[in-house]
Amino acid sequence: MANGSARNLFKEGKSHLKAENIDKALRSFEKAYREDKSDTEIMSYYGMCKAVRGGGVGLGIELCIRAIKGDYRRGDFYLNLGNVYVAAGNVKGAVSVFRKGLSFDPKNTGLVKALTGLGYRNRPVISVIERSNPINRFFGKLMRKKPGEEVPKSS
Repeated sequence: MANGSARNLFKEGKSHLKAENIDKALRSFEKAYREDKSDTEIMSYYGMCKAVRGGGVGLGIELCIRAIKGDYRRGDFYLNLGNVYVAAGNVKGAVSVFRKGLSFDPKNTGLVKALTGLGYRNRPVISVIERSNPINRFFGKLMRKKPGEEVPKSS
């Protein structure tokens, strides 16, 4: 667990990240990482920002992988590693990492958004007919339906 100062810097970095100010987030995460190099959460977010904004793709990959090895069930760690791969131009690797993250954290909206943002789509339910066929669309919606939810109407 990070010390108090490192934890405060981490929270500051997360708020900068939420405000989409990656430069300030990078500075906060870097300071937090200097204070506590063993915290996997700090490690993952610093690695992602370092790769995306700071150009340190190699360091970013290394830190994100170390964070995942420390806590492999965290979907946000996979999201961070996938973003590093996207920054490096390795879309295929990013898709693989995002999908692995979803296997541990299926409700992680960040991972789902990242996959759809890359244009990734699941295979059609019935592969012998077109994706746009109303039958495929209906069954696709049915498969995505959450328990207790009404089946969306085809349009």
